Order: sequence, then C-alpha cells, then structure tokens
Amino acid sequence: MILAKNTIPNKYTRVTGARKPWITPELLEAIIHKTNLYNTFKASPTSENWKCYTKTKNRLTKDLRQAEAEYYSTVSERLRSAKDAQVFWSVLKQATGKGKTSIPALSVDGTVVAKDKDKVELFNDIFVNVTREATHPDRTVRLPMFTNEDLSTIVLSVDEVQEVLRGLHPNKAPGPDGIPNRLLKEAAPVISTSLCNLFNLSLSSSQLPAEWKQCNVTPVYKKGDRTNPSNYRPIALLPTVPKVLERLVHNRLYTYLMNNNLININQSGFKKGDGTVPQLMRLVDEWAKSIDDPNISCTAAVFLDVRRAFDTVWHDGLIYKLSRYGIKGPLNKWFSDYLVDRQQRVVINGIASTWGYTRAGVPQGSILGPLLFLVFINDIKELPCSSNINCFADDTSLSNSGPTAQVVASTTNTDLQLVSTWFLDWGLQLHPDKCKVLCIKSPRSRVQLPSIYIAGQIVEEVPFYTHLGATIHQTLRWTEHVQTTSNKARRTLGFLWKLRDKLSREALEVAYNTMVRPKLEYAAVLFGDLPCSASKILERVQYQAGCLITGAPRRTPSSIVLQELEWDSLSSRRHFHSLILMYKLVKGLVPPHLQPLTPVTRGERTHVQLRNSGHLHLPRCRTQIYKSSFIPHASRLWNQLPQVVKEAPSLSTFKNLCKAHLLTQPRHQARRRNGPRLDNILAARRRMDQCL
Repeated sequence: MILAKNTIPNKYTRVTGARKPWITPELLEAIIHKTNLYNTFKASPTSENWKCYTKTKNRLTKDLRQAEAEYYSTVSERLRSAKDAQVFWSVLKQATGKGKTSIPALSVDGTVVAKDKDKVELFNDIFVNVTREATHPDRTVRLPMFTNEDLSTIVLSVDEVQEVLRGLHPNKAPGPDGIPNRLLKEAAPVISTSLCNLFNLSLSSSQLPAEWKQCNVTPVYKKGDRTNPSNYRPIALLPTVPKVLERLVHNRLYTYLMNNNLININQSGFKKGDGTVPQLMRLVDEWAKSIDDPNISCTAAVFLDVRRAFDTVWHDGLIYKLSRYGIKGPLNKWFSDYLVDRQQRVVINGIASTWGYTRAGVPQGSILGPLLFLVFINDIKELPCSSNINCFADDTSLSNSGPTAQVVASTTNTDLQLVSTWFLDWGLQLHPDKCKVLCIKSPRSRVQLPSIYIAGQIVEEVPFYTHLGATIHQTLRWTEHVQTTSNKARRTLGFLWKLRDKLSREALEVAYNTMVRPKLEYAAVLFGDLPCSASKILERVQYQAGCLITGAPRRTPSSIVLQELEWDSLSSRRHFHSLILMYKLVKGLVPPHLQPLTPVTRGERTHVQLRNSGHLHLPRCRTQIYKSSFIPHASRLWNQLPQVVKEAPSLSTFKNLCKAHLLTQPRHQARRRNGPRLDNILAARRRMDQCL
C-alpha cells in the first residue's frame, strides 16, 4: 500500500452535495467567477486584486441571499395553495434537499447486486417467481350460488367515458405505452366516442389487447433490511387507457356487489364510507364490553399475516368465485382474459428489465385489483366459526370470548383450523411466525391463555400489537399507542424544524395541520377519554409545534402559545371528532357493521314522560375501561350538547354548530400571518409577553 501510494498518481477531491435549488446558472457562473478572482489574488496578492475579489464576493452574497429568500417565498406560497399532502411532501422534500430514497445495493446469498440493470432483473425474477410458485394444488372446493341476480354484460356510454377521462390526474406518470394523462384529459371531448366503442368491443368480445396487459413495476420498500430484495413489494404502473376501462368496469361491478349486499359486512377495505377507524372502533367496543362483563374471563384476538396475498391470488379460483356471485357470460370471460398472460417489467431510474409473465395475483396499483381481491376473500365469512372474523383487505383478525381461558383457547384453535384450511384450499399461505395473539383482559386479571396454534405451530402471544395503524394493548390502555404516535409526529415535526426560519408562519401552520396533527389525531375516537398522563404526551408535541410556528421562547406557557395561534387542545378536538361520529351513528350515516352500536334514547326505554327523554341512554359500566370507550364517553358528550346542535339537519351543519360550541373560532390569524418571518416572530413574542 505504501508503494502504491508513492507511485500511483492520485488526486484528492471534495465531493459536494446536490446544488441548492435556488442556484441558477447565472449564480453558478458568478460563483465560478468569484473563485477565479480569489485564485488570481492568491497568485498575485495585490490590493487591486483583493478589492476586485471582495467587491464581487459581496455582490454575490447579496444575490444569493435574495435568491434564497425568493425561493422560500415561492415555497411558502406553494404550501399555502397546495391541496393535498402529496404536494406538501413534494415541496418540502425539495426545499430540504431530500429526494426519493434510492434502492441501495442488494444482498442475495452473499452476492452484492449494485448496478441498476442487475437490480431490475433480480426484482423481476423475484416478483414473477412469487406468482409462479402460487400455483394452486389439485383440490376442488364447491361453493353455492350466493345470489339469484346476475351481471353478464356491461355496455358503456360516451358520457361515462368522458367523465372518467376528465377526472384523470394530469401529472400522473404514463405506463409502458407512454401516453400521458394530460393528453387524454384535454382530448376527452374528441376521443370519448372512439374509446367508448373500443371499450364496448373489448367487453362484448371478452378480450383485451396484449399491450393493455403490460405494466411497469416499481419496487416499494415495506419494512426490515433495505438490502434484502424480499422486503420490497411490486407496485404496477399500467397504461392509462386500460385504466380508464378498469375504472368504468369497477364502477359497475362495485355497484352490483353493494346493491345486492354481496360483500362481507365485516370487510372494511376498499369500501366507500368505511375504513380502518370504523372497524377499529367496533373491535375495541367489543373488547371493552368483554372486559366489563364479569362472566367473561378473557378474549383471544388473533391477527393473521398472509404471505403476499395480492400476488398469489389463484386466477381460476377467482373466476369461479365471480360466477358464484352472479358474474357470468361475456363479462366473466372478460375477467378471465384480464387476468391471464399479464406481463410486467421492473423499472428503476429509467432502466427496465426484460418482460416476465405473471401466473397468479391481481396487479397492485390497478383499479380493479383491490375489488377482485375482496371478491376472492369474501366467502371466508361463510365458515362455521364461533369467532368473529374481521377483514380489512388482507388484514384478517379473529376474536372470541368465553367464561374460561381454556374454552377461549379451544374455540380459537378450532376456528383457526377452519380458517387455515380455507386459506390452503384457495392457494393463500399464512405466515405463522408473523401471526400474533392478544389475550385481552382486565389489568387485574391473572388469566393465562393456553397456547394457540396455526398449522401445528404455536402463535406468539404479545402484550400489544399494531393493527390497522393503532397500537392495541391487551388491557386496552393507550400508552403504547400514544408513545408511538408522538414519536412519529416528532419525526415529521423535525422535518419542518429545518425550515422554521425560512418559511412563512402561514406555510408552517398549514404544513403542521396537514402533516403532523393528523398523526396525533389518527383513530382519536378510540381514546377520546384519554388519561391525563397520556394526553400530556400528545399535547407536548402540539406545544412544540406551536413554539416552532410562533417563535415562542422556551418555557412559554402552553396556554399562551395556543392562545396566540388560536388553537384548541387536542383533548377538545378529540371530543369534537367523537361527537361527529356519534352524529353519524344517530343519523344512520355509518357503515352497516357499526349500526348495531347506535345507542337508544332514554325516551325509547320507558313509557314515562321525562324531561331528558331525548338524551342518549348511558350504558351501565362496571369498569373504567368500558366507561372510557367510545359509546359511553361519546354519549355523555352528546347529552351535554344544546338541542339545536343535536337537531342539525345535515352533517356539515352539525360540524359548524359543534365547532362553534366547542372550539375556538380564529379571528386574528389572517393579520398575524402577514409580513416577513422575523417580524412575525417579534410581534408574536410581544403579544405573548403581554399575556404573562
């Protein structure tokens, strides 16, 4: 090494990062000119060269500061006018110099794969082989007809096609065909008739062009080691024209399935008006009632993990199930042609792999894929299980209660045997190592749940588990969820902290409301009556955000910071969200699986005339856990509302009236947001000092 160092020519260079976004070509030339002047002065250190250099340097410094200020002023305006979180992230990442995280060098059996052309081939082989290994075993499962209705043909209208074309996002990337969304959107009035005829021909002939079944695939990191290619999932980018057809078929199929009540009522994934929070609310309500019931010893909640569920859907099995739900004739054959002979290639940094054929699965990133998956997994509800089976797409959970832990474990194991067989029959594979079980019980209970098995393997029992974004503890306390949530929010807040002196107050406040506060308030209805100690953890994050936005000095009282921003405490906002959901319950605006939770009024429980007959009946609560759950807590809040608020004719009217009753109405923010950032900070500090 010493010999090489002394004999091989070398040069040390400093590797600089990406150029700042406000550095224009003109400024770059000025920087180079300044550097040349400095080198000239070093070579000939005269007063004239020094004067020329310092004059140029001072002028350049002024221009750089002005360019940076103008850039962040533009960023502030873009943040203020942005309409969704995706735009916010795009702008903020650009402002902080953080772009997309590239895929690092991959490690496969000790071999390092570093070049993009090798990565794309590796990923494509993995993604394609998953579908090839998912071939279904030779077994036959007969299903009954689930409906007497049928949907055998679809005939589209020009108006339908034009409406979908006009709704295309103009900035979405095109698929393998390279046809941009903006072209289709702008040309919608002209091409709608031709595309409608083409779509109807495809549906009537039950065929799709081969080019419409090609897609570019992007590997998206899930979790775990980033160098392990198995920790990435494929997201497909399809051509826009067939996606328009998919949207039209999806609309018809979804309407047919929902109008005939064919989708599992306990399936909350990809359904309008449903989501993760409604399902979590129902599950937590059931578990809180079980803790409150003295005749129930414990509840076993098992959370299942399906290996690459979307990528291993058995095509023949899916087509068969579609026929059982009344999808027959040409439309059934069209779905069959839609699924077979699909091609994909992986694209990274503009480099594409060779094409590969998929033999199973529904394309992730498509429009029809999620709905077809719901159909494929839908008949799990027909199993003769004593446990409650709940699904959010492929996130499946089972729960059941009993008088003893032995009864609960026995019932759970019997039901898991049925569920495991069902998955095996339809070509899906469970991951016993990733499945978990919670023994939900009172904090004082010493009950031990006997072992739970899946495919002969013991399922790990854990004290808490994150399901659909909420961390659920076995005693239904929310300390772990609050801690996890606050950590996520702080990381995002740190992202904004770098821009605290550069963005305007309004831009920072809007960024907080869009990116940080939704994390703090996710599933807030589950813990509206949060204990004071846990509530303080969340309030602390909002306080830090308030200090960032206002420039408040350390140890400024939280109440004064909130008063300056005209913000409400997160506790008050949780009450507001609980009341909104209670209004939906009372008015029947919730998914069907939540409607049985609707509380009755006191007047409906008695024939005696009462002054508070319009109040909701408060359930009797034996434990603080059930008393703090949604139904008892939100019912108490509802009964405290003025009658005029409860009788609001619409949800929007109720929100406005409830907001006026519970929350602070901003009055001075428009004036306080104006002006330069430094002036805003000084003015805010003066106002807060006057309140001390």
